[in-house]
Amino acid sequence: MENKTPFNGLQKLDVLVKLFSWLTIALLLAAVIAKKGLGRSLWPSWFDVWIMPVLVAAAVGYLTNNIAIWLLFKPYDKHFGFIQGVIPREKANLAVKLSTVVSENLLPPPELANQLGAVAKNYLQDPSLLEDIREKVNIYLKKHQSAIATFLIPYLEQALRTAVQRNFTPENLYALFDDIVVKWLDVQENRQLAATMIIREIKLKTPELTVAIKRQLRDGTETYLRQEYPRLCSWLPVNDLAAKLINHLNWEQIQRQLEARLSDEETHEAICEQLVELSLKIRDHLQNQVAAGKLQEWLAEHQGKAEKLLRRAIEENLPSLVDQWLRRDQVWDAVVNHLLPPAQAFILERLKNDKNAIIRQLDVPGKIEKSIMAMDMRQVHRTINSVSGQHLVALQLLGYLLGAIAGLLMIFTT
Repeated sequence: MENKTPFNGLQKLDVLVKLFSWLTIALLLAAVIAKKGLGRSLWPSWFDVWIMPVLVAAAVGYLTNNIAIWLLFKPYDKHFGFIQGVIPREKANLAVKLSTVVSENLLPPPELANQLGAVAKNYLQDPSLLEDIREKVNIYLKKHQSAIATFLIPYLEQALRTAVQRNFTPENLYALFDDIVVKWLDVQENRQLAATMIIREIKLKTPELTVAIKRQLRDGTETYLRQEYPRLCSWLPVNDLAAKLINHLNWEQIQRQLEARLSDEETHEAICEQLVELSLKIRDHLQNQVAAGKLQEWLAEHQGKAEKLLRRAIEENLPSLVDQWLRRDQVWDAVVNHLLPPAQAFILERLKNDKNAIIRQLDVPGKIEKSIMAMDMRQVHRTINSVSGQHLVALQLLGYLLGAIAGLLMIFTT
């Protein structure tokens, strides 16, 4: 069926008028045959004079419009090489004309370009856009964490290797020692603090120090006796003698004296002086060529270890660090306030400058023409009937009415 909409009153009337119109033409043909062939009329003369002209004129008016509308679309395909509906036959020309009319009047390129820019501007300024981007980025990162880390690690590793090679040098180490250690010890409060910490740690180790001193005195005494009194050592067990002599000392008192000595102000000041002197010696030693060479070897040896350590740390922590970093609100606030505005301005400026070229690339006329050429004429006919079918029916009925009026006027004029 060409029109699947249910019949209303106007359409039912149209069906009745169509049947009556064809019946009128059939009666006219029968009257002509009876008049010319049989020599008599099928109805009274008054019917021929007053009724038949009106019915025939009305039928002709209706059928003319009906056949004309029918011929606009049907036949859909060519028959006998030339019989085809007007619109199907002129489909290609119609597509070209419609594409030109629509693109120039309904969708003019300047207006379409302005609308495109306005839509893009509103879209780029939509707050939900950033939220959508943020959600999609987080989903993507969560799905491809390993791949992203594998991609980034070589670049980060190279950057770290370069940083290590550039900074692990004797010159930098000397400058670092001078800036941190020497300058820090130049401050009296810092020296006092360092000395206090050293003394406190030594006091904690006084039992071990006492044992070490005791062992050193015993070994020293034994060595002294063996060197100075070799004859004595031949008949006397020197090691037992040295041990007894050293053990005879009051080591508890020695330990207390050692702790008391460490608490003296003189010891404290001596340690402060030694710290400054030691730091200066180390600094001077770092500038020595021999020391610099050894330091260079040490740095080269440990540089590889540092690089391996950094690589392992990157491989283990990079995916989670990237994920945590991108989930922070501060990052997206920075994107909104600093990155998105210039990106929006750049895109809008490009659209403003290139909008006409973009519209040309869209090829609106070509797409309209292609769409029309791809349409099935049956579908076109159904679409037109669904939109304006009632108006076409009214047009046919109007032809019937005008034909009837014309037939009535002809009766009175003759």
